[in-house]
Amino acid sequence: MKVLIIGSGNVAMQLGLAIKSAGHSIVGVVGRNVLNTRKVARVLNTTFGKTIKKNQSNADIILIAVADAGIKKTIDGLAPSKAIVLHTSGTTSIQIFKNKCKNDN
Repeated sequence: MKVLIIGSGNVAMQLGLAIKSAGHSIVGVVGRNVLNTRKVARVLNTTFGKTIKKNQSNADIILIAVADAGIKKTIDGLAPSKAIVLHTSGTTSIQIFKNKCKNDN
């Protein structure tokens, strides 16, 4: 599977490493903090950027690993896609995807 990671913190880094070690490819890392995003992308040997829509077209899975307060804004910024969208929050309802993503049911 081809995975786009949105987020540049420790969760994004650790999940990216696990995804890579499982044999999947990371097609890019997107984040607000350019320095952190570049660092994560360098470790994962992939590209980085600040714009989600420019980076999501090749992804089978979009992994949102941002602070809980930023999840809705991140989902709202996604272009229509057939990719499966996931978030890493333990407190944010799955209903946040309602009418926004392919996997909204």
